Amino acid sequence: MSNNKGEGQARIQLSGLWKQETQSGKAYYSGNLDPSVQLQLWPNKFKEEDDKRPDLILYVVKREPKKKPAEKEDKSSDEVPF
Repeated sequence: MSNNKGEGQARIQLSGLWKQETQSGKAYYSGNLDPSVQLQLWPNKFKEEDDKRPDLILYVVKREPKKKPAEKEDKSSDEVPF
């Protein structure tokens, strides 16, 4: 993560976002904060012309961590079972 100066304010980059498309063709952007947290940026479907509501809505989505295959136990010949 880097600090960037722009418009007179220090900025901290959290993530990059990539344009995605739903199966029905709706566009949104997504990126990751870490393996268990995803960001999603969607157009505000309730926004109307001359409306003070935001143009975009940012969601934080908790993802289930990917399960790693079970690790095999390393049994050395020096160990004595009890």
